[in-house]
Amino acid sequence: MRSIAAIKLLLTVYAFVICLPAMPQDSTSILHLPGRAFNRINAKAQRLESHLHSQTERYLKRLEKQEEKLYKKLGAKDSTAAAELFGDIKERYSKLRQQLQAPAARLEKLNEYYSPHLDSISTALHFFNQDNLSQLEPEVKQKMQTALASYSKLKQGFSAADDIKKYIRQRQQLLQSRLLEFGMVKDMRQFKKQAYYYKAQIEEYKKLLNDPSAMQKKIMQLATKTSLFKNFFSKYSQLATLFNLQTETGTFASLQGLQTRAQTQQLLQQRVGPAGMNVQQAVQTNIANAQSAMQQLKEKLNNAGKGNSDEQMPDFKPNYQKTKIFLDRLEFGSNLQTTHTTAYFPSTADIGLSIGYKLNDKSIIGIGGSYKLGVGRGWNKIAFTHEGIGLRSFADLKLKGSFWITGGGELNYRSQFRDLSILNNYNAWQKSALLGLSKKYNIGKKMKGNAQLLYDFLYRQQAYAAQPVLFRLGYNLNGKHQR
Repeated sequence: MRSIAAIKLLLTVYAFVICLPAMPQDSTSILHLPGRAFNRINAKAQRLESHLHSQTERYLKRLEKQEEKLYKKLGAKDSTAAAELFGDIKERYSKLRQQLQAPAARLEKLNEYYSPHLDSISTALHFFNQDNLSQLEPEVKQKMQTALASYSKLKQGFSAADDIKKYIRQRQQLLQSRLLEFGMVKDMRQFKKQAYYYKAQIEEYKKLLNDPSAMQKKIMQLATKTSLFKNFFSKYSQLATLFNLQTETGTFASLQGLQTRAQTQQLLQQRVGPAGMNVQQAVQTNIANAQSAMQQLKEKLNNAGKGNSDEQMPDFKPNYQKTKIFLDRLEFGSNLQTTHTTAYFPSTADIGLSIGYKLNDKSIIGIGGSYKLGVGRGWNKIAFTHEGIGLRSFADLKLKGSFWITGGGELNYRSQFRDLSILNNYNAWQKSALLGLSKKYNIGKKMKGNAQLLYDFLYRQQAYAAQPVLFRLGYNLNGKHQR
């Protein structure tokens, strides 16, 4: 896996160097930046750092508890071996928590937790923080310095989490090999489960970090508009430090004497000949093929999951919702149900809103409400009236493919009202117990359609002849973390 990471890193460096000549060179003026931009990127950094810290504390407590259980069980078999293997559990985990509070200063090194986005935005903030860029308003400069401090703290948090993750992996390997001698490998299940979820949680936070907000993109766009930033990035970025790209003049000493992109393309075109295909197109095609081959290799390695690899596959079925933040586990929905005019009631439209919480990838629970809008008794007698209101609870269980089993309970007030105080009469509310099927289908990247066919087991208990079978159409929108 490290070889794949190295190849990705080299591709990043290649793309960075190739794109440098395309940066604007004629603008050396510093643009005035809005304070709200720094406020938002500071808020994201603080939110991520807070989640990273709290979740690490949470998993350390769980792992410590699992070690204490293993210690007691092994102690009943061999107290000497238990004391040798586990020692002072509380002291070891206390040191890990201290490391989280004061992580080791390894920021100058480029290790596996390196993030191009984190490096870019941090370098941009350092760039705007220079004394010669004091044209910024004092209030804006203070907000920018606060954002810079938050990103530095976040970088240290990821460094500490990376060290803790490595320790947990090594600890798991040691415990597994030693407990094998005592036939206690199955007792390691909960420890391995918590270790897996902690690693997955860190990876989820890395994804959130590498998903830049609009304000972060704006900061980078403004920074790259000045030629000063190119020289600054080549001297002070984490990537440039690793490859020793910086020089006093801001040029790339380690790249001097190498052929430029134009020279390389010209040489390739001469080799191919005038009748050959376009060189740039050929290079792009080969790069795409190489990326495809790399992805296939990565998938094979992930599926293998052998040895002591950091990508070892778990021996249980993971709950992929477990590592997502709360807002990402929410699903917002709406649906519509219409009824025709009867002798006693006008045509109505039931408009429902709901919010669901994903327990896992195959089950959702939630609550909602509905409003019954009366639209009159025909095209020539259109009249909007309040015909009812309802409260809902539901549960969805995935059946197969895009089909789900849907059930729930409802309370509905099905009489016309003009004053909300009339709704206080609980006896006037009618109960429904629904069960049926739902068909969920994709409409867009974030939106899904939802068609429901439900049977009401309590329809006979309604004050008037209600429909036993309900058909509803709706839309679901997945929750998304705020940026």
